[in-house]
This record gives sequence, C-alpha cells and structure tokens, in this order.
Amino acid sequence: MKIDRIIEIVSGFGVPGLVLLVAISISGLAGGAAITASLAALGGPFGMLGGIGMLGIIMMISKSISKYGF
Repeated sequence: MKIDRIIEIVSGFGVPGLVLLVAISISGLAGGAAITASLAALGGPFGMLGGIGMLGIIMMISKSISKYGF
C-alpha cells in the first residue's frame, strides 16, 4: 500500500473527529449529553442523523482534498 493512500485514509477519519471534538467542547455538557447535543447541532434541522451525515460529508471532502496533496 502506498503511503499516499494511507495518509488519505487517516485524514479522512481525522478531520471529522476533530470537528466532532470541537463541537463537543463548545457544547458545555458532559458525557453522552455532549455527544447528542453536538451531533444535533451539526445536523441542524435534521437532528442527530443529519449530524452523522454531515460528518460523513466532511470525511468525503477531506479525503478528496488529501488526494490532491493539499
């Protein structure tokens, strides 16, 4: 496996994790309530499922950006 492919995969999972971590820290809650509130905030009118979908979209965008070497 080429190193570029490994970096593409790692960055694909790292960026959405960082976005979720920042959303959890901004929420001001702790535990499961923080995860629930941050996913709902990311999802907007679509709630938690929309938040999970948003993290998936962020993952695809970060994979495509890392493919071109930014």
